[in-house]
Amino acid sequence: MPNKKHLSNLHSASIMTSMNQSAHLYQLQKIDQEIDRINQRLKEIDTVLQNDEKLLDAERKISEAKEKTLLSRQELRAIEDEVKSITLKKEQSESSLYSGKIRNPKELQDLENEIALLKKRILSLEDAQLEKMIQLETCEQEEKEASTEYSKTQAEIIGQNAELKGEKDSLEQKLTRLSLEREATLRSIDANNLAVYKSLRQTKRGLAVAIIQETSCAACGASLRPAEIQSASSPKEMLFCSSCGRILFSG
Repeated sequence: MPNKKHLSNLHSASIMTSMNQSAHLYQLQKIDQEIDRINQRLKEIDTVLQNDEKLLDAERKISEAKEKTLLSRQELRAIEDEVKSITLKKEQSESSLYSGKIRNPKELQDLENEIALLKKRILSLEDAQLEKMIQLETCEQEEKEASTEYSKTQAEIIGQNAELKGEKDSLEQKLTRLSLEREATLRSIDANNLAVYKSLRQTKRGLAVAIIQETSCAACGASLRPAEIQSASSPKEMLFCSSCGRILFSG
């Protein structure tokens, strides 16, 4: 049978546990809020690490620039080939014209007309060739700039990801410490009170416990009667805000 001293100690422990319920719940809430914040940040970090949109955009730009350069080069080569072909044909026609073998005036006139058209076509192609050369030079410059930007972005992403991975490791370590701290805090909380706390956390957007600031509930701003403030400091009960329903902690 327990002696009087043992019973006295049990009674003191009971009062201390009751007295600290709001305080323990307030401490639990701070831990849970920090855990929520860390989990949200970890989610953001994972999203960035898994989806480097900036790098993908740089890759798209360099791919588009290369495609434009290739197309411009192909178009220039096609014009150059056509110039060569028409030039050869003009030279052949000029050779026939001046060979003396053709004596028919109409045939000679037809050759002269053909040569004039070929020369005109060559001049037109040479203008187009010059424009295409300028265009190709512009495309090559844009490709060079896109390549430089890609390399720069890649270096930035590598540095950024290294920082994010370091932050992630640090947050995960802190999360481990908080989990241990939470477990220790839970051992001081009554099961029924914990159930109330969890329910309020769900319905009150994560804020189950509100501190009393001066004479008001810090969560909703409702004024508290002197008797309520006194009850919040009582070691024998937990007080709830009559306005928002949250657990009140006198601090």
